[in-house]
Amino acid sequence: ARGISLSLAYPAWLGAWPAVFLLLLFVWIEVIYPQAAAPSHVAWMALTWSAITLTGMVCFDGDAWRRNADVFAIYFGTLGRFAPVATGADGRSVVLRPPGRGLITSGAESFGMVAFVVAMLSTVLFDGLLGTQAMALVVSALSDWMTLYPLAGGYVLGTAGLIGLWLFFLLAYLLACRATAWLVRDRSAGAIARLFALTLVPIAIAYTVAHYFHYLLVQGQLIIPLLSDPLGRRWDLFGTAMYYPDIGILDARFTWYVAI
Repeated sequence: ARGISLSLAYPAWLGAWPAVFLLLLFVWIEVIYPQAAAPSHVAWMALTWSAITLTGMVCFDGDAWRRNADVFAIYFGTLGRFAPVATGADGRSVVLRPPGRGLITSGAESFGMVAFVVAMLSTVLFDGLLGTQAMALVVSALSDWMTLYPLAGGYVLGTAGLIGLWLFFLLAYLLACRATAWLVRDRSAGAIARLFALTLVPIAIAYTVAHYFHYLLVQGQLIIPLLSDPLGRRWDLFGTAMYYPDIGILDARFTWYVAI
């Protein structure tokens, strides 16, 4: 019933750090790598991810791998703890609960999970910062160096910004936990960091909604022509192949109010 598995013990010291690395890598590919949308690259990335996942589940117990290293299982599982519905104690029923109740039933299992939650915040914020005037000023200030190294310049600046913003948020959170530990004096800063890490998840949810709401309603319309031509073979199965997204479905004012 266990399938093909070497049943190796997952290293406790490793915690959720593989998921942290994979989340940062995924965002790097999404917002920094210029060829991320090429179909052949998407296919290779999907195959690589599948190979990593299957290898991890063969080497370790499947549940241990999903809890610590499967970035998508951890990401959506963490978001799901905010949901007003959950599985019952028997694992087969559905129960209702106040939104966010699942976030306070227990803290983060490891410091790696603390770093993962902070990455959920920082990566969405970094994606938004790329289009701001502040980032334009940074690029302008480094324009001479980027002229000499145009390809490396974009990669280095983007990678440094992504990792630097994550480390900045993580350091700020740990400093706040250190100050809290100094005031209460009955728990260490590490214990407080693990205890309160999941309370940052609602902020990550708000960031995600604010950032992707417009993309969802505008770019999400592309599913309409894809229904008629899912394989890019110039089909028109349902007469919608020539549909073009209506970019006026939302104006800037409404998008701004949703973000706020």
